[in-house]
Amino acid sequence: MQEVFYFDHTGIGPDNKVEGEFAATGVRSHYADRFQRWGVRLPPDLFGPRKK
Repeated sequence: MQEVFYFDHTGIGPDNKVEGEFAATGVRSHYADRFQRWGVRLPPDLFGPRKK
């Protein structure tokens, strides 16, 4: 197994909640082709690395 997404932790907010966002690792899931066959359209850049 390989990570497809990870959580980029940026800190703790004033309300003590975790802050951050999920980002793609750049690894394309092998299930993406299956989703397409099932009629589920995924954005082409979904698995691409995040642009800062």
